[in-house]
Amino acid sequence: MENIDFNKIKCLILDIDNTLTNTKREITDYTREIISKIVKKGIYVVLCTGRTNQYAIKSSKYCHGSPIVVVDNGALIYNYALNKVYFSMSISKQLSQRIFEICLDNEVDCVFNAINARYRCKQTMNRFLSNIETIDSLDDINEIITQIVVSSEEETRVQACYDLIKNIKEVEINNTSLGTNAARDYAFLDVNIPGISKGLAIQKLMEILNISNEEIMCFGDSINDKSMFEVCKYSVALKNAEKSLKNKAYMITEYDNDEDGLAKFLDKYFLED
Repeated sequence: MENIDFNKIKCLILDIDNTLTNTKREITDYTREIISKIVKKGIYVVLCTGRTNQYAIKSSKYCHGSPIVVVDNGALIYNYALNKVYFSMSISKQLSQRIFEICLDNEVDCVFNAINARYRCKQTMNRFLSNIETIDSLDDINEIITQIVVSSEEETRVQACYDLIKNIKEVEINNTSLGTNAARDYAFLDVNIPGISKGLAIQKLMEILNISNEEIMCFGDSINDKSMFEVCKYSVALKNAEKSLKNKAYMITEYDNDEDGLAKFLDKYFLED
């Protein structure tokens, strides 16, 4: 492994869950302090997540990150300071309706992610989720749908949806809890347009920022981070990351996410003289 000139890194890409956050989904004060110092050095700190635009913006503001976020597993690149969409891939209303009907038949929750809000139809409200607008039908959504999240406390129901949705060639299951050992109180599927990934979005982001893959470093812990590890020359897996991701990583942090593993790495390599 060659030595890295950390002074040449212009952009850091951070996964949120269990990378930026600890297992309690907290961003520690130490992490916030370190990220603030890095941004002040002129380095972009971009959050990249399977979660929604609204969640990523809130997290980015809280940790003093740069005002660009990559969300919905790469379906959207958004600058919240400029209210500007740099890149998006949307799911049509026709496809959304088809997936909604599958969820309805299997009695699972179905949430539609968009730029400004999340939406759920009254008919599929099987569990409580906050900050979601309730609608009567998909006709009530007046913005593009970037991702659909299928979820239930009953894994067998989500599996049934998976078996049906995977055969719809116009969409792709980009991330799922099925087949993983992650401790969750519900099962889920993230549904996107085929080809969408964090890796594709990072390629788009490099064009936007006019930087090369040698000037970018990404951090992650789970299976949906693999594509960005393949794009970034310098990829860092958290100590708590899945084994398959560690096998693809250029480096692995000395500490896990409950030990401020990300922040300690950044402090050591980007801030220490």
